[in-house]
Amino acid sequence: MTFRQSIFHVLIVASLVTACSKDNDPEPPPPLEPTRIDTLTKGWQKSFPNNLGLYGQYLRDVFFVDANIGYACATTVISKTTDGGLTWGAFTPPQAGGISDLFFIDANHGWTVDRELGNTMLRTTDGGNSWKLITIPQNAYPLSNVQFLNHRLGYMTSASQGLLQSTDSGNTWKPVVSNKTSLGTGLYFIDSLRGWITNGQDVRYTLDAGKTFQDQKVTTEANKSSCIQFTDAMHGWINSNKGLWKTSNGGSKWELVKEGNASTVDLHFFDQNKGYILRQNIIYKTMDGGASFTKAVDMAGLYYRIYKIHFTDEHHGWAIADGNVLLRFND
Repeated sequence: MTFRQSIFHVLIVASLVTACSKDNDPEPPPPLEPTRIDTLTKGWQKSFPNNLGLYGQYLRDVFFVDANIGYACATTVISKTTDGGLTWGAFTPPQAGGISDLFFIDANHGWTVDRELGNTMLRTTDGGNSWKLITIPQNAYPLSNVQFLNHRLGYMTSASQGLLQSTDSGNTWKPVVSNKTSLGTGLYFIDSLRGWITNGQDVRYTLDAGKTFQDQKVTTEANKSSCIQFTDAMHGWINSNKGLWKTSNGGSKWELVKEGNASTVDLHFFDQNKGYILRQNIIYKTMDGGASFTKAVDMAGLYYRIYKIHFTDEHHGWAIADGNVLLRFND
């Protein structure tokens, strides 16, 4: 074999090896998806407080009575803060199994229901240092939506007994609505006489502390969850898993102002124009009665789901999300 023939054979073999190696090269990996970042507008902060004393449990509700004093609850623990949520101290109430739905009328007097133990609730009169276990005798379970108008008069809903009323600080309760089919997860009273209950599809309202109720219609679609709030006798809102509705005439007519599905919903309005709504993992703010909304908090970046929001005024608010995330607004 001549020198030229040897060089030619070497080039042939090299080209074959190169071709084979190219054919066997793995495909380049797809481009990395950009890291999604949560959006928190001015005044909002996210924290993972490790002093809530939850011991592996998850936050279920948060309630503040002013800019500093507030409470948060998990399955068997209730925590209290006196500095706006920066530090917390934990209480373990007696026989707790599924605490939820906190409500406080002031810094010392509060109530919460226990959904796991059935027809029981807890009451404190000393700022959470001690808790009294109250059994509701009418087999009323599950309980939710506790609201007190003063230290004695309160309401809550029961899937089995309808709307319940107490006139002795929660020590005893009686059903005031026997038709449970039109009740759901929404309850709101603006004073001791006038209130609304809803399942997001139908609304019933009373002008005489629950002695009589009148029916209103919101939508023909069924809603699994809903919450309701009125800022005065005329202006109210219903936030359900199907959308957000508003009324400007006491509930005689409801208008759909924001459409879309959401598994968790909440709302807090300060007047007929300004307020916040929660829809799954986004907190929206409106300044014009729902004509437009801006995102105040967007937790979709890390796929968190927000459960509850609570405000004491336009400048102080809180929210809880998956992973025991506490959101705090201080503007």
